[in-house]
Amino acid sequence: MLIFTHSIIQFPYTIICCAVLICFCGHSLLGTVFLYSLDTSDISKTADKVFKMLDDVVEFVGEENVVQVVTDNAANFKAAGELLIKQREHL
Repeated sequence: MLIFTHSIIQFPYTIICCAVLICFCGHSLLGTVFLYSLDTSDISKTADKVFKMLDDVVEFVGEENVVQVVTDNAANFKAAGELLIKQREHL
């Protein structure tokens, strides 16, 4: 299935049992679609690991379909965004 998207949106959820899920959605003129989620409860959110998660979702959607990636504004996510921009010339 080909998804034409303009934005990839990442947002974390902490659920009652203290699990942390990071959800990835794609947004375009056609609307927003859930792509997938990751249980990151046991993963430290370093810039390198956040970069890997973001890079994987860009690869999943296709770099040519992504105009922007929207994340949390914490320092580790900002650093991951800078790494993603260096890695992915289209973004």
